[in-house]
Amino acid sequence: MRTTGATVPHRRLLGLLRLADRGSNGFPAERQLALDKALTIARDNAIAVGDLIEAHRLDVSDLRRPARWPIPPEPAASRAAPRPPSRQDCAGVYRVAGFRYHEGPISRHRMRPGDPVALQASADNPRDPFAVRVAWRGMDIGHIPWGRSVAIWRRLRARMPLDASVARFVPGWGLPGEAQIEIR
Repeated sequence: MRTTGATVPHRRLLGLLRLADRGSNGFPAERQLALDKALTIARDNAIAVGDLIEAHRLDVSDLRRPARWPIPPEPAASRAAPRPPSRQDCAGVYRVAGFRYHEGPISRHRMRPGDPVALQASADNPRDPFAVRVAWRGMDIGHIPWGRSVAIWRRLRARMPLDASVARFVPGWGLPGEAQIEIR
């Protein structure tokens, strides 16, 4: 794939910001060096670093950075806010990933098909930036599988509710099996 000259600094900048992220395995000095290089590239190419860090949910809060990012972000009025997904985009039956590792096995015998479940956009999952937790009666029973949760996460972050309930239980090799929820 051939890239244009404008996308090369952007990709390099994003790669350096990912190296500077708190979730990376680098030493603090290496992470600081990556952030400093990213700021230099952003300054030279007029790229808004603050927006990139926010958009990709990177955590550089523990590193030394300037009081103001090199390029101030555009005014909010000039940026078009993306529309959150509709209910139809999120509707369907989803497997509850991690059911056997959370409170699922404990509460499995009390759960019935049709019981309401709560969906919560989770910001503290290091493996999936778009993680959606599934809770039944206040207990965390798992989450929506990686890759299928993006539309649901965006709708929840826009503070638009979704109705969800326990759909069924599928027997598995282990005792708790697998739970599925339905979003309407």
